Amino acid sequence: MIAPGTPTLSPALSLPGRGRRTRGFTLLEVMVALALLAAALMAIADLSGNALRNHAYARDLSAATLLARGKMAELEQKYDDEGFKDFDQEEEGDFTDAGRPDLHWRFQLVKPDGDLSADQLVSLLAGGGADAQDLIAKVMGGMGAAGAAGAAGALTGTGAQPRPEPEGAERRARRQPGGPAQPRGHRPGSGRPGRRLERERAMSGVTSGGRGARGVTLIEVMIAVAITAIIGVTVTGAFQRIYAAKELTESQDERFSSARVALTRLSRELSQAFLSDHYDHKRFREPLTVFRGKDGGDRDDLLFTTMSHARLVQDAKESDQSLVEYTVEPDPARPGDSVLFRREKAHIDEEPDRGGAKEVVCEHVATFDVQYWDWKRQDWAREWVTNSAEHANVLPTRVKVRLGLKMPDGKERAFETQARVAIIRPLSF
Repeated sequence: MIAPGTPTLSPALSLPGRGRRTRGFTLLEVMVALALLAAALMAIADLSGNALRNHAYARDLSAATLLARGKMAELEQKYDDEGFKDFDQEEEGDFTDAGRPDLHWRFQLVKPDGDLSADQLVSLLAGGGADAQDLIAKVMGGMGAAGAAGAAGALTGTGAQPRPEPEGAERRARRQPGGPAQPRGHRPGSGRPGRRLERERAMSGVTSGGRGARGVTLIEVMIAVAITAIIGVTVTGAFQRIYAAKELTESQDERFSSARVALTRLSRELSQAFLSDHYDHKRFREPLTVFRGKDGGDRDDLLFTTMSHARLVQDAKESDQSLVEYTVEPDPARPGDSVLFRREKAHIDEEPDRGGAKEVVCEHVATFDVQYWDWKRQDWAREWVTNSAEHANVLPTRVKVRLGLKMPDGKERAFETQARVAIIRPLSF
């Protein structure tokens, strides 16, 4: 016997031990969920693949930039020697000789028209047969129209506009006859406890008979686990391959970047190489400035004086002249590997092979080949020494540098560029 006023437990809040349970997942629902999960994982894998393709594009772009720079130096030398013709010229080709037949180049040389007068230039700028006054009128008129349009827009845009009333405001403010305003979606009699209880029980899956809907069976669980395992193995393998490719690509990009920086720096220094006759002839038998390139097979040595030195310390007793040497030597940190060393000596003296600061500019070097354009014989030379009889006191007009690196996959990738030497004769002024 329950006393009046004693609270009772609502059927909608009964405990699981009362024989009521919620509806389980069916096999179709599990398969749909796994399919959505697999689609999401494959989308992530596709994004990683796009990132790897972008890395490959950036790698090819670096190689194309170096090759294009060398081709420009070659074409500049060619047209300086042959001169320009009285008509437009066009050339095209690829970089098969540099080991990149997939990269193509095209060169266009357009003859400028120097016979145009000032009125003709103004007419071309005006887009027709207008003169200078018409062009000025058009420009000023266009500015006036734009200013007027802007002012009109400012005047019309700042006016007070009536704010539209939100949709359904009238319905929300509507009052029921004979009672206070009711919220939107309210129906008379919808607040009764019986109907609210039925909706809660329907949402929670509880039936009035105390019996829950059918859950998953052991066979369905085993099938779902098998499908999950298959999808998991597939996705895990895909992610492992993507991660391995990512590591390989990042390592390759690092080596590509080091090769690009090293060749860019070497090209800049070679373009400012110089010789000078300004030295004490009584004290020294030979000039202090030198250009010496020795053929060492796949590992050449290059030593020269340049005007590309940058002072890094304020008030340092240094100039823009220095002596630079590039050599390939064994890597002290990795036995069996080789690196490209750069030695710079800020003060040029009678001992070019001694002194200076030495640093590593590129690692994992396999080949370092340098060739020099002999403008007298119109052919590439393997060696160039300015204190020899063959190339006494003269520099090559172009220098071609080929740098080969060992990639993480064991293959060798070559980078090539050219630098044009601006001053080939000794300074004697």
